[in-house]
Amino acid sequence: MIRRRRMLLNSGNKYVYYEDITTFKESGNYTVPTGSVELEAFIVGGGGGGAVPTGVRNSYKAGAKGLGGVVLYQSNIPFTDGQVFAVTVGSAGVGATKEGVAGTNGGASSFGSYAAAGGNGGSSTAVTSSTVGTDGTACQIENVDGIASGSLFGASGADGSTTSTALAGGTTGGGKGASKEANAEAGSFYGAGGGGGEVYKSYFTTTVRNAGDGYQGIVIVKAVVKYKESDLITDYDVITSTTQTVYIIPSGTIKLDVFIVGGGGGGLSPKTNDITLAKGGQTVYVPNVSFTTGERVSICVGKGGSKVKYNSIDDVGFAAGNGGNTYFGEFTAKGGDGAKNIASDYTNEVVDGVSCPFGENIAFKDASTPEATTLLPKYKYGACGGFNSHVSNPPTKMGGVTGGGYCNDSDLPEWLSSSEFLFYDGTFYGAGGSSCFKSYQWHGDGYKGIIIIRRRHL
Repeated sequence: MIRRRRMLLNSGNKYVYYEDITTFKESGNYTVPTGSVELEAFIVGGGGGGAVPTGVRNSYKAGAKGLGGVVLYQSNIPFTDGQVFAVTVGSAGVGATKEGVAGTNGGASSFGSYAAAGGNGGSSTAVTSSTVGTDGTACQIENVDGIASGSLFGASGADGSTTSTALAGGTTGGGKGASKEANAEAGSFYGAGGGGGEVYKSYFTTTVRNAGDGYQGIVIVKAVVKYKESDLITDYDVITSTTQTVYIIPSGTIKLDVFIVGGGGGGLSPKTNDITLAKGGQTVYVPNVSFTTGERVSICVGKGGSKVKYNSIDDVGFAAGNGGNTYFGEFTAKGGDGAKNIASDYTNEVVDGVSCPFGENIAFKDASTPEATTLLPKYKYGACGGFNSHVSNPPTKMGGVTGGGYCNDSDLPEWLSSSEFLFYDGTFYGAGGSSCFKSYQWHGDGYKGIIIIRRRHL
């Protein structure tokens, strides 16, 4: 049993609605979540197995395909809070491997009193006109965990063929029928039937091309659950380690929002005045992330780009290191571009960072900045690095707020002080490092990205 929870986008201010989707690939029980307001089920019987017919001497005979399981979608199911429904997942029908044997039927699937019969196994009577499989039926419940969108359930297999060309089963996963040279294929998706077999008899031998088995059924249940927003607890998980690769969705999570920031670009100190600013990492806010409790989400916090001192006047186009990409599952915030040695005619504009949309104090610990125990709403992420010309025109450009390289003291978080830090490096999440002309040492590294996860739970 796999359970997936997804927020509904039309959630109101006073109540939170989410979809609780449970997938049964084996029999069990389903308990209606407390607070449910709607209940629906998608039920697919097991697919039937293909048959091998009785042969006739000096002739090829094609076996009948197994049919797909019945597909039933039932909405508006009556229920009470906490009610338990018995769930049965239909078994796969078995394909024949001997002459004159029918395929067995697939098992019925059910949710409470709602049932979908298994697909019929192929008859042992030879088919007179072989046909390809028929396609399955789309699921009316979306965002089912582990099942690709657009998949079709309950496809039939194909009949056996009396030629060298096998016939295709239905979409998705209907078993291919047997041919003169090859056995049939089994069904390969929920409720799909197996392909029909083949037999050839001579006076001395009987050659059988096996039929295919069907594929098991499935039951998918969706409840729409309503909670008062005031009843939910908000917690934050902050990830700053550049070596952590997995985040596990805690049990009990109802709503998940994510704010991710790429690493800042590195600064550059070339031998000419032609230089661009180091960019801050991209910021990406993803509300209402779909998830499964217990799901292991692949993550990465992008590293800051490396600064570069460059002494050749000839190789225009040289660049400092880009910040690393930060990602949370399928969502990515790109790292900021490192400074480049190209003509800028001093039109570089320093860009401040972006505020976290959560707008709350977020307590956490970061081993690399142990004094920082709280992220404040005033902090900004992904600030651009500054530019130091060291001539009167144009003037020095401070880094963006918060933490852009060569930034003003007033823009720094409280845990940084001028007595401890030179401000050439980016000093806050996603900030770019400073850049400086003519090979001075006043240029800095970009700062790493960050992942901030807001969880709502009971």
